[in-house]
Amino acid sequence: MNKKLSRTNRNYIIMGLCAILLIMGVGYAAFQSQLKISGTSNIATNFLVKITDIQSTVQSGQASDAMTPTHDDTTTTFKTNLVSPGDSRMRVIAITY
Repeated sequence: MNKKLSRTNRNYIIMGLCAILLIMGVGYAAFQSQLKISGTSNIATNFLVKITDIQSTVQSGQASDAMTPTHDDTTTTFKTNLVSPGDSRMRVIAITY
């Protein structure tokens, strides 16, 4: 049962494998993208809550502050640089009511 492929069949197999490799390369390039997260949150209140402090506590990965956190009575502002997936930064916000 030692059957050899003809030259034409070998060429078709080689061209098919090259086409599969090309399709995989294009597919990878099409689905490769950079993760970008951005957003804004607004809170409106009608009760007596006062923000008294904000602290950075737990850092995971290469996360860092892009600016120093600030606050007033009802608003906090902070910005964090997340370098790679899995990075995180936790903040503790103290309030009084």
